[in-house]
This record gives sequence, structure tokens and C-alpha cells, in this order.
Amino acid sequence: MIRPLLRAFAGLLGWAAAFLLLYGMTGLLCSAALRPQLSLTPQAARTLLIAVWLVALAGLAVLCTRLWPARANTSLLDWLAPMLAGIGLGSTLFTGFPVLMTTMCA
Repeated sequence: MIRPLLRAFAGLLGWAAAFLLLYGMTGLLCSAALRPQLSLTPQAARTLLIAVWLVALAGLAVLCTRLWPARANTSLLDWLAPMLAGIGLGSTLFTGFPVLMTTMCA
């Protein structure tokens, strides 16, 4: 019973992990205490964040395509899994836009 439930919520869990990773890394990269120890320029830090965001988007897109064939089953969780994965993909796309559109550490 736990495996279909995890499969159904995998997209939302992927979004939560990507959100935590992106904004946690932003906080670490912009920290005044850690900035001297990190030898990254602001442009390199932004490139790193964009790369993490794109990897998260690619992972969730793969998850969507792998869960899509399971929607033909009659189980509610099998039917919900690709939809929630699509919602997770869209949410990751939306919540990652500030990484592209704003200046870092402003």
C-alpha cells in the first residue's frame, strides 16, 4: 500500500526537494559568513543554481513520462500519479523562475 502512495506523491516530493535545494543553496551562496570561504563569483553561483534547477526540471519531466502509462490502471493512485507529477513539474518551473529573473544576493 505504501509503494503506490509514494509513486502518487513522487512529483510533489520532487518539487519540495527541488525547492529546498534551490533556496537553501541561495541562502548558503549569499551568506555573508560563507562568502569569503566560497571561491565563486556571483555569476558562477547563479550558473550553479540554474544548473540545479534544470536538473530538477529534467528529473521531474522523466518522472512524468514514466508515470504516464500507469494511468490506464483502475487504481485511483495510479491515475493520480502522472497528474501530481505534472503539478510538481509545473510548480518547480514556476518557483525556479526567481533564480533566472532576479539578481543574486541583492
